[in-house]
Amino acid sequence: MESKINDILYKLQDGVIDVNKSIKEIDSVRYDIVPIEESKKMARKLKVFINTSDDGKSFKLNLPGIPFWLLKMFCGPIAKMIIKQNSGNEEKAKNINADDLNKFKFIFQALGQMPPFEIVNIDSKDAKIQIYTK
Repeated sequence: MESKINDILYKLQDGVIDVNKSIKEIDSVRYDIVPIEESKKMARKLKVFINTSDDGKSFKLNLPGIPFWLLKMFCGPIAKMIIKQNSGNEEKAKNINADDLNKFKFIFQALGQMPPFEIVNIDSKDAKIQIYTK
């Protein structure tokens, strides 16, 4: 494409063609546009599937896809609740600052900018666990 336009400009410079003709020729040059690869579908949800069986007991959890915007909105209160339940101490839950919670939000934001993929896939005779983006 550039060589075609340069040839037209050289002709104009040498006086072979006039300005009006050079404008028409430049306008008629077809640009070789390489089509941009169509963007892949981005992940929008987190999906969790757990199916285990142990000593005759069976546990099955199949959560519907949870949108990332919902996870970002509730990650702070949920993280505080989990720390409070696991430690039994409300002081540890209060010591979580906004920077720590922003790290959770950043993770979900980054997952939403990627195409769907599997995060965890465990398949054994006793358990099947899948966590993936959708």
